[in-house]
Amino acid sequence: MNPTDPLDVREAIVQRDIEQREPMPASSAELPRPVSGSAVALGDASPSTSGPHAYVNDSAAARRAAWLVIALYVVLAAPTLVLSYLPMTDYPQHVAIVSILRHFHDPAFDFARWFEIDVGRTLYLLPYAIAYAFSHVASVDTAMHLLAFLSVIAYPLGILGVLCALGRPPELALLAAPFVYNRAFYWGFINFNLSIGLALLALASFIHCHGERKRAATTAFTVAISATVVTHVYGLGLFLGVVALWAVGGGWAEVRPRARLLLVPLVGAAVWFALGRRAEGYGVPVPIGPPLSQRLLGLGNAICGGFVDGSDNALLFVGLALLLFVAIKVRGKTAPGPFEVAIACLCLGNLLLYFVLPQAAWTAKFIHFRHAFLALAFAPLLPVCAPRSIVLRAAPIVVALAVVANAWVHLVRFDREASPFDDIVASAPMRGKGIGMNLAQTSAVVKPEVYLHFIAYVQARKGGFVAMSFPQTFWNVPIKVRSDAGVPATPPDFEWLPQLWDEAAFGWFYDWALVRVVKQRLATSAAFPFERAHKRAPWQIYVRAGSP
Repeated sequence: MNPTDPLDVREAIVQRDIEQREPMPASSAELPRPVSGSAVALGDASPSTSGPHAYVNDSAAARRAAWLVIALYVVLAAPTLVLSYLPMTDYPQHVAIVSILRHFHDPAFDFARWFEIDVGRTLYLLPYAIAYAFSHVASVDTAMHLLAFLSVIAYPLGILGVLCALGRPPELALLAAPFVYNRAFYWGFINFNLSIGLALLALASFIHCHGERKRAATTAFTVAISATVVTHVYGLGLFLGVVALWAVGGGWAEVRPRARLLLVPLVGAAVWFALGRRAEGYGVPVPIGPPLSQRLLGLGNAICGGFVDGSDNALLFVGLALLLFVAIKVRGKTAPGPFEVAIACLCLGNLLLYFVLPQAAWTAKFIHFRHAFLALAFAPLLPVCAPRSIVLRAAPIVVALAVVANAWVHLVRFDREASPFDDIVASAPMRGKGIGMNLAQTSAVVKPEVYLHFIAYVQARKGGFVAMSFPQTFWNVPIKVRSDAGVPATPPDFEWLPQLWDEAAFGWFYDWALVRVVKQRLATSAAFPFERAHKRAPWQIYVRAGSP
């Protein structure tokens, strides 16, 4: 024990109090026994402690519970590994980016004609590096499914890691289950979700950076926070936000011995700031956002909002009710320390940001709803404890199993709905110049417009160039369109507004079009000189009239 570290001293006090605790009366023999060496006897918190190490669990029981939680979350995230099509709007664009990196010099794809690699324009690098590395031992599609799996499972494992670092019951991590398939998942924000999990793992290591395992924890922290820096700025910002709130909220004595570890995240933040100042906009001239009334009514959809039947929102409500009930049961039994206060402030701050931030700004889209998820993502870290009742202890497991079953049912249904696209990919031209026109943007299974970028699947597998690709639109990918490629400017948000088609302005550049429409056929005309070449409802391929 280090007598100068307040956390080590606190743990010694907790252990002394436990050893001096009187035995339970015989009348309590039928109740679950307290965890050996625990200041949290299945619902009781030590009255003399607070802060990050106010709870201590029996190591063997905690390990068993942690492995159970890990196994459940592996099953929950497994659809991203085994299903061909995922309801993630931006996912096809990420697949295309990895394909460009993997096949950049392959003339069969002709990517070098249109793009150039520029890793210095962004720090959104780690997810693409992971997928690119695995694409050398498997297909690009398989590598991307692995990346999707990591981005989904990172958040709940991060919550579990922090709970274990705090010495709290690992089964509390199951309270995060309703938030795993959050709205950011359905929009395909792989970098964002992965960074949240990495930031939580960095926070867990940061808490562990004291005592006998300080060296190993320091190494783990350095790796986790460095990975966060090169994944997404949100994860980095959340980590620094938690530590700052922890320090100014009365925990500076706990943060100060670890202050030198903050060099890496602070340098990363400075680099992000420098890159952000010179970031190129994607075309929205002024910030836009829904009114307050719409945000209030849409709060549930902003957190999950995935399934058309609303079943995920129903499970979200059940999970929140359970979390609130457990919090009420423990009220007054434990005094929140500076760390817990920091987590509470983080949750409230993100809820406020959801109501005030715009939906889109000059350099980013879909900003505000991320904070609805983040307002609850850290809620399982609030000072709640496992209740005594066996029924209530089983409730998080039941809710988590329901989330698993519900996710599998709906994701399998979407995969079947999207499967006709295999025929479209097979029939699309090789190395063509394509443009997507989504006149039917919705799915019968999920709410977000997940078909917006499906044409990028064709680019990933057949090469060539497609309109509204991320290298053409955004600054935060390591690829950009060559300045001498001769690509005409396409109206911003054309993927949302195909009625902005203009043959004279930009349409002339493309030699084929992918149309998603129900029970219609686009007429060939001077304004749209294309003929239908293939159909697999609801998809249609059109090629320029007179093309071979």
